Amino acid sequence: GTVRHEEWENLDEGVDIADYLTDTMKGYEDSWDKYLDLPLVSCERIVTYRNIDGEYSYRGKGQMSIMYFEDPLLGPDETMEKHYQIDDGAYLYQDISDQIADGMEIPEGAIPCMVSQHTAESLDLVLGEVVTFRLKTYGEEEKDSGFSVYINGIVSEKENDYFWHRALSEYNFIAIVDKKDFDYIARRFPKDIYYDIYESLDYRYITTDNVDAVDNYIKQFVKLDENFKQTITPIIRDFRENSRAVEQMLYVIILPLIVLVIMFISMIAFRIIDSERGELDTLRNRGLGRLRLIGMYLLQSFLLALFSYPIGLALGYFFGKLVAGVDDFMGFTSTISVKDYHFNIYMLIAAGVAALITIPIMLLPVLLFFRKKKDRAKVMTVPVWEKYFLDVALLVVSIYLLYNYNKQINSLSEGVIKGAGIDPVIFINATLFLFACGILMLRLIFYLVRLINKLGAKKFSPATYAGILQILRTRKASGVISVFLVMTVAMSLFNANMARTINANKQARIEYECGADLRIKEHWELMLRGQIDVSWKYTEPDYGVYKELIEDGTFESATKVIIDDRTVVKSGGKGAQKITMMGISTKEFGETAFLRDGLTDEHWFNYLNELGQNTEGAIISSNLAKMLEVSVGDTIFCSEMPPKIIKKQEAFANMNVKVVGIVDAWPGYQKYYYETDEEGKTEAKENYLMVMNYPSVVSSFGALPYEVWVKTDLSKDEVEQRVVEKLQSNNKRYLEDIRSWEEELRKEKSSAIIQITNGIFTADFMLALILCIIGYMIYWITSIRDRELLFGIYRAMGISRGEINRMLVMEQLFLSLMSILAGVLAGTLASRLFVRLFAAVYLPQKHNVDVFVTSYGVDLIRLGAVLFAVIIICVLWIRRIVRGLNITEALKLGDD
Repeated sequence: GTVRHEEWENLDEGVDIADYLTDTMKGYEDSWDKYLDLPLVSCERIVTYRNIDGEYSYRGKGQMSIMYFEDPLLGPDETMEKHYQIDDGAYLYQDISDQIADGMEIPEGAIPCMVSQHTAESLDLVLGEVVTFRLKTYGEEEKDSGFSVYINGIVSEKENDYFWHRALSEYNFIAIVDKKDFDYIARRFPKDIYYDIYESLDYRYITTDNVDAVDNYIKQFVKLDENFKQTITPIIRDFRENSRAVEQMLYVIILPLIVLVIMFISMIAFRIIDSERGELDTLRNRGLGRLRLIGMYLLQSFLLALFSYPIGLALGYFFGKLVAGVDDFMGFTSTISVKDYHFNIYMLIAAGVAALITIPIMLLPVLLFFRKKKDRAKVMTVPVWEKYFLDVALLVVSIYLLYNYNKQINSLSEGVIKGAGIDPVIFINATLFLFACGILMLRLIFYLVRLINKLGAKKFSPATYAGILQILRTRKASGVISVFLVMTVAMSLFNANMARTINANKQARIEYECGADLRIKEHWELMLRGQIDVSWKYTEPDYGVYKELIEDGTFESATKVIIDDRTVVKSGGKGAQKITMMGISTKEFGETAFLRDGLTDEHWFNYLNELGQNTEGAIISSNLAKMLEVSVGDTIFCSEMPPKIIKKQEAFANMNVKVVGIVDAWPGYQKYYYETDEEGKTEAKENYLMVMNYPSVVSSFGALPYEVWVKTDLSKDEVEQRVVEKLQSNNKRYLEDIRSWEEELRKEKSSAIIQITNGIFTADFMLALILCIIGYMIYWITSIRDRELLFGIYRAMGISRGEINRMLVMEQLFLSLMSILAGVLAGTLASRLFVRLFAAVYLPQKHNVDVFVTSYGVDLIRLGAVLFAVIIICVLWIRRIVRGLNITEALKLGDD
């Protein structure tokens, strides 16, 4: 905002101008806080006299701004000193007499001020130096035409301090004074005053309950005040887009699991009715009506659902909390907070709906039982899906959809980037493929059994023949457990592979973008000379600090890497600007940086060797070579532009380089980036790369800021602590940034989308495995119980227990083991075919690292070990049942 100088005349003499400004700013803040109702993290008030003519003691004259900062959140015993890093001198009004140069005197009446590092370096100001300002009142020249300030401190903003919304260097040349001194200046020299207010609100308290209200108030503030700027709207937009994406993800990924659960319940219900068939016939023969029997089962289903409701709700709650705390697929950790996970009305409703759905599912076999009793002639021994080739038809439909989606991958990726959401048919089609592929494999398994039967029917022993005959005759009934096994195993493996693939690709991209274990960026001082024809020079920090860290074992290796975007290249009348130029020492760079194999035509060390042998050589990106129409051996003309702060568009240095290599990828080089225009359209654009020898860059362009890339086993925090300790001897040196791929990966894994994705895939994997185990055990145990009479007849016919056991093993081989193998094959095949499509959803951004499929053998081993253990337990249990059979009782059972 702006306060005109005319307003001072309307103020009472007892009112301080600074207090008047504070009340004005507080009025805005109160209105924002009242309507938005979000916790306040920080509030920064800035009051400025802009661009006043000043004369420096030693370096001529220029313009500076007088300003003060205010923090209304400070306690009564706190001062603004809390927010400043004192690089030289002291805070306002603190004694610096022992720090200023001999002979330097501070005039009486001069006002103490602090200047930013940027101001001190650019204007060559030193501690204790005096700056005299000349001001004019509006209309006539003031008799007392100026005031003086002296440099009491050179400061910078404290790192990681939420108070600072802009770096002090962004204010250009500034002198920071006390609030009371600013009031004194404003009284004597009326001039328009500008003020800015920055508030940081805790956006974590924007929830689904208040997001619409916050968004509406923000829009009203923007409409009523043209100076109002905010960054909450993009957060709300991202929140809504992520919420929509998460909601779609939950529906489309959980849907196959729901289908699996329904299959599980129906399979168990059919087995129960099959086991109670004799009892139902007896009750009907004794005069019990159909409606009464159906009512009996309806009541039974209702009671089961009612009994299961609290148990299922509790298990669902704890299982949900378990998978909410994962940072990787099957990566359970206690570092992720799930304190906001609690019972809510939606859980109660969902559990109630699930319980109600189970009632008709459990009742369906009863209804079908009476229908079959009425019309036995229509009972088929071949499954419906096999008779009408539904497996083939569904597989064709799934492959057709997959083919069409693969043709639209670019548009799908762009849609996800723009927030258009995820097409749910993609996930449904993946499930459809698994189902169709699985039952097609079951068809092939039964064809195999039929072929074996035809080839060896006359040669088989009675037990073997009986076993194969049992498989063929119970094909329809056993098909249910076979389909169930295929689906659970295929879904488990597919979910595991997709989760591993997404996580591995995320990690590979982050590692590539970083290029080394750690990248350290230190502050470089930029010295400016002159006002019109500005000269400049960077001051290189002492690199010996990093050599010491190599010697003491903190780093395995380290190297200087210049990364500059002010390079312009030309060749044959074609040119490109804003090239990412890297200056490297080839040997050290090869020892420190890393690059994933397969991203370049040759191993990237070969390109380093070529560059090392050509002092004036350069490695360029393939897109730059295509734009300039150059190849290896051609010459490129390079120009370097001055720093942006100079605001000149003329190159200050030039050189010719020879192209010694053309690459598609390079450590730390990001080929693609995304920009959003004013209309909200997001477009992918390309970066260009040129890698040159560090000595050549320095000799031609002078010292340019570089990063220090290091190879180390230590964490980012450990390295930062040791580097800061080394830099403490010089208070002008400080770190601007330390980049770690491990830290970035940790943040990526803690993001909502990735955490939810890993949680859902983990839940799918575990639940499918649990259902597979329980369903398998129930089916086979009840099946063996139902065949007690048949086993008794076999024993009466002279078939031994060992032969019966071999017969059961044969059934397990063809109906269980081969179904499991079919599920593994279906899950693996789906992983290969759908990876590009799922990448368009979860990894939509273009990248140098192409999407690759990965799977962990431990997942397959874990799955196989559990299923193998279940089969062994089931076989042992079956053997126990067979061993306990009494032939006489079994035959009497047949008589009954």
